[in-house]
Amino acid sequence: MNRLGSELLDTLQEIKSKVSSLLEKSDKFSEIADETLEKAIDLINKIMDMLDDLGDRLLGLSEEEEEGEEEE
Repeated sequence: MNRLGSELLDTLQEIKSKVSSLLEKSDKFSEIADETLEKAIDLINKIMDMLDDLGDRLLGLSEEEEEGEEEE
């Protein structure tokens, strides 16, 4: 695995870990101010869009790789 691949996996593992930690604390979210909740929801939506784009790019690369193997 190259450096970029390792960085990709490390970053995604870190995101997963941090989200998991937030989920464990979710019972205390009622203590968060409404304005902060709205900002958090906006950020979640932006992050989801970015992850969707990243997933599409990775799937595209995977499909290109499979097509290349089929042609060989």
